[in-house]
Amino acid sequence: MKNIPAVAFRFGRAKGSVPRAVLLAVLPLLCLVWTAVAAAPEKAEKAGAESVVGISLFPAVYESKGGKQIGSLEGVYSPAPEAYPLLGREGGWLRIRFAGGPAWVRAADALPVDELLRGRPYRKPLLCPDGLPGDFALGSPDAPLRLGVERVATLAGGRGIMRLTDKDGKILWQSGPEDGLIACVPGQAAWPMAAGDLDGDGRPEILIAENQPAAPPLLVTPLRWTGTAMEKTESFYVWQSGAEIPEIWAAKDAPFEGDGEKMPPVYRYVSELYPPYFDGSFAALVVQENRDGGAAKPVTTRGVGLFRLRPDSRALVLRQWIIPLR
Repeated sequence: MKNIPAVAFRFGRAKGSVPRAVLLAVLPLLCLVWTAVAAAPEKAEKAGAESVVGISLFPAVYESKGGKQIGSLEGVYSPAPEAYPLLGREGGWLRIRFAGGPAWVRAADALPVDELLRGRPYRKPLLCPDGLPGDFALGSPDAPLRLGVERVATLAGGRGIMRLTDKDGKILWQSGPEDGLIACVPGQAAWPMAAGDLDGDGRPEILIAENQPAAPPLLVTPLRWTGTAMEKTESFYVWQSGAEIPEIWAAKDAPFEGDGEKMPPVYRYVSELYPPYFDGSFAALVVQENRDGGAAKPVTTRGVGLFRLRPDSRALVLRQWIIPLR
């Protein structure tokens, strides 16, 4: 007998009381539902380790001391479904364990999780966005390296696998989805945006850049090659403030507006990184917001700067402007 999966469903909460007119209108439907539910099996097969996700509305039966009660659960697919144990199945019914207890649901309203993660169109919201860089050339002409990045779908959202290989294709280092280095949810993504000798020390580095929906600056996490692995170093935000534009760009915190804190009158931040040039330097989109003089709405200007990673991996260094702020 085949193993039975754990299940993943997203269901809504009941809100407010049901008007009498609505109750009378749906009473015949409830009678039909009760008839269908009464046909649900009393016994189920032993559960295994597979998984399914709810894909539509379905009636369910909750077990209680007073007998079975009809309930309605909303199994609409969500980009972050939760997994629940599957206790068994019989015929066209699945018996699952929700937080409130066991329940019978129709098998037609469920989809195996492995099918969800493999198939279209279900898995698209569970992947990092299209168009992100997936291949980088690293190393030197004498010892070329390549970094490949593969998108992976999980129930928790988009993840990724990075593989560093030599010229013969031998894998020197690999990250996994469970490492959390690459993570995407709707509107937010942490992804490798630059890789190579980014600080001029002769060894490769990788920059994981994460956009922050609530705060414009990028959050950057450098990875450094130790000779056997890419080692994660401390993350930092790429922004700075003041009338003068300094060479060093880094901050431990983002400039949030709220909690009684005021935004700096003039501040600049890096909002996007571009793949590096042959010498390891890389371009970045810089945005400046100027509230100097008490203006309620800031004056926004943009430019493109050429940056390097500082040798200690704790900041970006502005080398020159490709396109000045304007």
